[in-house]
Amino acid sequence: MPPSIDYRQLRYEKQLSQDVVLVTVPTSAGHQLMVFKSQTKSCFELYHEIKVLLTLPRSVHIAQPPEFLVTTKQSDYHDSRVCGVLIKHYELGTLYNVLPQRRREGTLALEQQTQLG
Repeated sequence: MPPSIDYRQLRYEKQLSQDVVLVTVPTSAGHQLMVFKSQTKSCFELYHEIKVLLTLPRSVHIAQPPEFLVTTKQSDYHDSRVCGVLIKHYELGTLYNVLPQRRREGTLALEQQTQLG
């Protein structure tokens, strides 16, 4: 399991989508930009996503496991609850955003679109 970090240590930078926020996290070397991923619909979906990310075999082609579990302490519970994960931030964007843009610009060759590895 990845280490946990309290959500109050995160500093908001930018909303990327409904459930994804760019945050700054304190580190021993200063601060690091990371992606905070949560679920607004169901905690069960979040827990399932965490389980899948932690059990998938590592590959350069898919997201890496979360670096931190983000927790929150609620007054009516004695222990912390997981409310999201922190994953690595890629400055150049995600394939979800980059591939359609490169197709539109004509900078993505057909061989690249169909290449498997």
